[in-house]
Amino acid sequence: MASIYLIRHGQASFHSSNYDQLSELGQRQAGYAGEQLARELGPGRDPADVSWFCGTLSRQIDTEQRVRAGCFPDMPKQRLSEQAAPVTNAGFNEFDHEALLAHYLQRLRHKPEVEAFLNAVDDRTRLFQPAFNRVVDAWIADGDFVEDAAEAFETWAQFKQRIVNAFESAVTAGWEQARESGKKGSGDVCIVSSGGPISLMLQAMLNMDDVSALDANWVLANASITKLIYRSNPERPPQPNELRLAYFNHYHYLQTTAEGDAVSFR
Repeated sequence: MASIYLIRHGQASFHSSNYDQLSELGQRQAGYAGEQLARELGPGRDPADVSWFCGTLSRQIDTEQRVRAGCFPDMPKQRLSEQAAPVTNAGFNEFDHEALLAHYLQRLRHKPEVEAFLNAVDDRTRLFQPAFNRVVDAWIADGDFVEDAAEAFETWAQFKQRIVNAFESAVTAGWEQARESGKKGSGDVCIVSSGGPISLMLQAMLNMDDVSALDANWVLANASITKLIYRSNPERPPQPNELRLAYFNHYHYLQTTAEGDAVSFR
């Protein structure tokens, strides 16, 4: 039985000029996730037994590096990089929330949640999520065609397909590694990504509808771990619907750190 660990990146810098970097809390969260992953993998595991993946966003790359370091704290950094170099794949990147806001906010300004956010002066943080939910709902409803969108705008259908393609390639890589090595315990996969992609990986596995899949996104904690399992078939890699969910959005280890509660959702 092999495992696939889906790890959301640590807290990003939401209120800074550069969102795509880990906050100080996010950096620590990633280390805690690595310590938890070490407990999951068990003693004596070789980092080369795990196939490591992440997106190309800075917050994802930094999280992956800190997870690996936290998982194998006694291994020199250079040796760890040589034995377990991650595959960076833009297919695991989050959707471009700034592009969505730029396209949909004014178009949805008549909606109460959006109007309240656009007119807010002092309470924009609290009002952002309801407005953003409206934006994402409109994006999903538009499917594979968005009227008057910028040339590089990614539709919901394109986003879904991108995630499925990246997910299937990672699962196949883990299966191939297990088949080639023949070593017990090989074949595990660790994917560091973001809330949207993780929710769509679950959708591919559990056959959820679009709205239910994105609902899962809103509750994923930063640096949480979702675990999938599969029974390896030597003849072919598993399909997404052949995977099984072991647990979802585990972050108890963030509630019991030496610094106290280190949980965040944004």
